[in-house]
Amino acid sequence: MPGQDSYSDAGTAKLRSFTVDNGGRSEAVAVSSTSAESSPILAPQAIVTPTVDVFVRQGEDGSNDALDDGTDMALLANSTYRLTDITPGNTLAFIVVEATDTGFVFITPENGELG
Repeated sequence: MPGQDSYSDAGTAKLRSFTVDNGGRSEAVAVSSTSAESSPILAPQAIVTPTVDVFVRQGEDGSNDALDDGTDMALLANSTYRLTDITPGNTLAFIVVEATDTGFVFITPENGELG
């Protein structure tokens, strides 16, 4: 299973371990001041790393738009998150916090499957 398998805090150094698969199972979603939707995610969890601060929400494919008004969950740039309780088949929608920012959100579903 791709993703974070364990976590330890050795003093001030935080160590994370990940299982590495054979690749081709992730998606890079370009993000800007317009909501951007991922491919459908066929797993209940995904590892997500944004390159800029973003808001995120899950929803039905084709009708999922993130909002920049603070009502969606914020993810901070260059941090890795495990998003859980994703309804299989839903998409993740992202929009940047600062309207002038652009970047990417890298997504790897738990089972490596995108729809």
